[in-house]
Amino acid sequence: MERRHLAAELHDILAHQLSLITLHLTTRDSLADRADVDETIALVSAANDRAQTDLTTLVNLMHLPV
Repeated sequence: MERRHLAAELHDILAHQLSLITLHLTTRDSLADRADVDETIALVSAANDRAQTDLTTLVNLMHLPV
């Protein structure tokens, strides 16, 4: 039961991080300015790294013996 709860929490965190990636990409009015492009890439890259780490944790957690 505890493992299922932790997996649900990690799922919510991962979903939030993916939503942030989408938000960063869709809320920019213009990416014509190179500084905006660089900032957006940095934000999306950081969110992606966190999402990948959390997904790895979730997968590893689900493979632990009960």
